[in-house]
Amino acid sequence: MKQAHDYEDWPLPIFQLNRNLTILASSKQARHIFKESPVFTGLLEEGSRQKAVEFLNPANVAEPIELTFISIDGELLVMDVYCKWESGDIANAIAVPKDRQFARVSKQLTHLRTRLSETNYDLLLEKERTDALLQNVRELSAPCIKLDHQRLLIPLFGLIDQQKMETVMPRILESVYRHDGQTVIFDLTAMDDIDTDGLVQLKALFQSLSIMGITISISGVHPKHAKRLHELNTSLHATFAVSLQDVLLNEH
Repeated sequence: MKQAHDYEDWPLPIFQLNRNLTILASSKQARHIFKESPVFTGLLEEGSRQKAVEFLNPANVAEPIELTFISIDGELLVMDVYCKWESGDIANAIAVPKDRQFARVSKQLTHLRTRLSETNYDLLLEKERTDALLQNVRELSAPCIKLDHQRLLIPLFGLIDQQKMETVMPRILESVYRHDGQTVIFDLTAMDDIDTDGLVQLKALFQSLSIMGITISISGVHPKHAKRLHELNTSLHATFAVSLQDVLLNEH
């Protein structure tokens, strides 16, 4: 696989493909995770290959698809693949790992439900409270608010670190696809801080949205965040505003 210099240091596997699914270029992360292969289907477990051929077609690409990859160590990796055709002949495909934290929570919840089925009524009430709390956490992890037919608002809360971004990134990309938005507004008013790893993941999210043709606006930037976030603006076509109100007014 050749290097793709425009996105060489992305923390996500990304591939540039032609209509024959030949890999024209790939990110360093892709070459680190997967074995060498001249074609995209050579990276996949056998059961996902035909599925990929049908999905990676300019006439059919609409929603992300779940594919099973084979790592360089032979491990099976389930990922969501998002594809954007730049023209009828060249496509960018991004592979987003399934949410490891969600899988861990889901496993714990399954175990808890097994225990509760064998216990008394008090534990049954605790199960109901746990289920309700987990549902609330899911809804608040990455809220995607549709403002109108073109614009989506995504407020970010608390500390932005790698763990949180790995949790919310797949859901944000899925929501943008589902709502077919043209502009995504990230409001940072309630964001406490962002660490180095979180910034890398946030940059990857913005780059993924840019490849999808999405316009990015960022509002509510605190002075303490400005220096860190400035480097995002050097490589992305994103606009910044003091408040969400400024973004909404400037776009009318």
